[in-house]
Amino acid sequence: MNPSIAISGDRLRRPRGWKSLRAPTIVHYVSLVVGLGALLWTGRGTWFYLDEWDFMWGPEAARRLVEGHNGHWSVVPILVWNAVQRVFGLAHYWPFLLLVIAAHLTLAHLLWRLILRLGSDPWVATALASVFVLYGSAAENILWGFQVGYIGAIAFVVGALLVVLRPTMRGWAVGCAAALLILGVASSGTSLPFLIPVAVVCLRMHGWAKTIVAVGSTVVVYAIWFFFLAGDNPTAIYRASGPIDYLFGIPAFVGRMFVDGFTTLTPVPLFGIVLTTGIAGWLVYRLGRAWLSVPDLTATAMALAGVVFAVLTAYSRLHADSDGTRARYIYVLVVACLPAIAAGLTSIARGSSRRILAITGLVSVVLAYNVGLLILNGEKVVSRDAHAREIVSASLDLAHEYPDDVDRSAAVYPSLVPRSVDDLLVLEERYKLTPSSFGESARLTALTYVGLNVVDQLSPLSHCTSVPVGGVVVAGPEGIAIGGSPDRDVTLQATGVSASGDSRTLTFPRSGASLVLSTPESVRFKVESATSPVKMCGR
Repeated sequence: MNPSIAISGDRLRRPRGWKSLRAPTIVHYVSLVVGLGALLWTGRGTWFYLDEWDFMWGPEAARRLVEGHNGHWSVVPILVWNAVQRVFGLAHYWPFLLLVIAAHLTLAHLLWRLILRLGSDPWVATALASVFVLYGSAAENILWGFQVGYIGAIAFVVGALLVVLRPTMRGWAVGCAAALLILGVASSGTSLPFLIPVAVVCLRMHGWAKTIVAVGSTVVVYAIWFFFLAGDNPTAIYRASGPIDYLFGIPAFVGRMFVDGFTTLTPVPLFGIVLTTGIAGWLVYRLGRAWLSVPDLTATAMALAGVVFAVLTAYSRLHADSDGTRARYIYVLVVACLPAIAAGLTSIARGSSRRILAITGLVSVVLAYNVGLLILNGEKVVSRDAHAREIVSASLDLAHEYPDDVDRSAAVYPSLVPRSVDDLLVLEERYKLTPSSFGESARLTALTYVGLNVVDQLSPLSHCTSVPVGGVVVAGPEGIAIGGSPDRDVTLQATGVSASGDSRTLTFPRSGASLVLSTPESVRFKVESATSPVKMCGR
């Protein structure tokens, strides 16, 4: 596919001065190489986090291979993830980081080619693509290996759109478009809104028959999975419900996603309002010509896909996120709106070298700002992942040192590492999961989750001392026994001189109003809250 060819109506032509595309092309490929190095350097301290543990091979990954992950059909990223896992193991994170960075850079290149094919100025297209390559506001999305499916899904569909934008589509091209679309929907639900521009453009340029084959087959395949194979979606509890959510919650969420999301692109306050208004104005102005111009139709349909994505996200995540400015959300919006932004800037430039130079300069300032954001946000991601790795390392250390005392079925750290001690031991043995050093805080946190074996203690407790809320007790070498009323709760917090672990809530069994906590070493516990009087009994 030659990026120097642009669409005008239904015909292809070479834009004037097409030889000038050589310099922007060189700059674009240099930006991809620089972006690869910058992203690898920024993410050099990242590690496995949250959802990635579900993709690691085992019964959980096998189940999600069929049922999906949190409502997303994820067969492609799970297969890719596990192929890399089997080849490289889990000793290092860089192979998985390289996966998601490769998906991101591929999408950046495809967007660049798409913008050029729609007739935008080469320097405008190159400048915008360079900003996207080093999109600092979305660092969390770009530097998280799990998002290879999220990003890859959109890349597949944008690739299909480029195939559809060919002046003619023979049988092999229709099959190629269908295959790319199926790979997209089998990677993540983020691809679904982007079926809209593919369907609209294919219908406009190639007619009903080829549209039904390319897009219709994809819809049928996805529908079969969704209605007959998809498992329960645990995130369904966050969906919007009731007239208040539909009338006010969803529109507010979508508005914040666009306005606040675009504002993060620059240090200019309220920039999101200006950009959102500009995109909306351009679309309204060009909408009347959409069916006469393939470029206008494509840019409009892509922006519409962004709106659909925002609405679907607001519906499904309204009660999970406080706003719509998560890195993964604004990432998709920028992808959807980039063709319209490029078309608008090209219209402003109108072939004037000075205007093109001014626009390119302004975009370069935005690029510099995003490089700074990439460094800052990358440090936050690395810090978060280091915290998770320390807790995993402390849990494995406890499991090796005290194999009979650790609760091997307990989740190591549900909010970050939702896998049991036994799972981690298997991953350590088979795939060389490599622990790191850890401090007192990580050890105490691990103790509150996996270092406490909770068993029923039916015999009456004696020699006990009542401990009020806020009181502290020190467990002996053999652990500690707790007495309380049946079916009541007590929340304990492991504490240290300079660090504290997370809280753990225990419920007294009906069969006996006591519990025994076996700790591998002396540790202090603070009664954080209790629904009944608590007694601590040494062992």
